[in-house]
Amino acid sequence: MFLIIVNLFEDTHLTEVVLAMTHLFEHKLVIQDASTNEEHLSASLSIFADFGSSLSGRQKFCKTISTVTKHEKPIQKFLAALKEADIDFETEKLGNVCVVPVSDYLIAERDND
Repeated sequence: MFLIIVNLFEDTHLTEVVLAMTHLFEHKLVIQDASTNEEHLSASLSIFADFGSSLSGRQKFCKTISTVTKHEKPIQKFLAALKEADIDFETEKLGNVCVVPVSDYLIAERDND
């Protein structure tokens, strides 16, 4: 099993990312609101107060989407699914994706039925 974590920094393709992950991976997704280090520093330290506003007026957005999967190479499958929807995760600089091997796990999910 593998834990796949997507940190999405742009809201433009949130729905497509969630749909791709839901279609590809066999377990429920966890979607969390998050913040970046820039947002945290600009809110916490006065020395960085203008740092947040220097992001060219961009919306502050960060979601962390995670799930577990048995797929050996989930990043390639995920990126291919997005490309089918004309979304290039890397070129559009949407965030980052990481995969962590999991050796011990428990999955106890209810169906949506």
